[in-house]
Amino acid sequence: MKSVKREKVLSQEEIKSNFVKTALVTGASSGLGEQFCRHLARRGFNLVISARRKNLLVDLKKEIEAKHTIKVNIIVQDLSKSNSVKCIVDEVSREGIIITHLVNNAGYGYYGALGEQPFSFWRDLINVNQNAMVELSYVYAKQMAERGFGTIVNVSSLAGFFSLSGFNVYAASKAFMINFSTALAGELSSKGVQVTVVCPGPTKTEFDKVAALKHPLAVKRIPSMKSSNVVKIALKAMDKGKLICVPGYRNRVLYYLSRFIPRALLNKISAKLFISE
Repeated sequence: MKSVKREKVLSQEEIKSNFVKTALVTGASSGLGEQFCRHLARRGFNLVISARRKNLLVDLKKEIEAKHTIKVNIIVQDLSKSNSVKCIVDEVSREGIIITHLVNNAGYGYYGALGEQPFSFWRDLINVNQNAMVELSYVYAKQMAERGFGTIVNVSSLAGFFSLSGFNVYAASKAFMINFSTALAGELSSKGVQVTVVCPGPTKTEFDKVAALKHPLAVKRIPSMKSSNVVKIALKAMDKGKLICVPGYRNRVLYYLSRFIPRALLNKISAKLFISE
């Protein structure tokens, strides 16, 4: 009687070892995105970096490849455009790249009342902060689940735990990201795919300049963390499989207080800080 040869069932670690660690990072040209690229490169990750500003991506690619024996691919896209995610996914597919880690970092905000800007402005912000993040997660979560492993890091904000007058759409978009990420983690946990949502507070990046923060009290008194430190903490949380990461002691205190501060009071405070006179 012939013995039946059984196929070896590979462990998750053995499956992972068959793939080159490759991270797709959006909003990679500056700030937190740039720091994610630098820190992941030090860990030996190949990178696919995407943003609007080609010159900054080219400079970052040259610098990283000169320091590390990894490959960096550039994809120039504006995530406020409706077909941008498809263009990124198609380019990754054409290059035969397998994404093992997705960092949805792209995002921006605006300090001011809803009526200060035309609706097209808010539509673009929502496209970047919400829609692109969901679509990229949809594409790569499915691929990761089929392989049995993968990691998604979504960069939200401490603002996502609050309703903020004068910071309305941004804070709401980040609240969406937090709730989306926690729910997605539940859907993917049994399939070997990890989700971490990072919620930094004020950080030394281009954010306040882009968001047009003008109020002197807000500019001078809100303490900011270094973007490199935020990313170090975020990646440690990713390593530990942590779902929600709030970098910085002050920010964690505010995170816990967010459950108890009356919304009416918070709205009055935030309106004074964030709505231009």
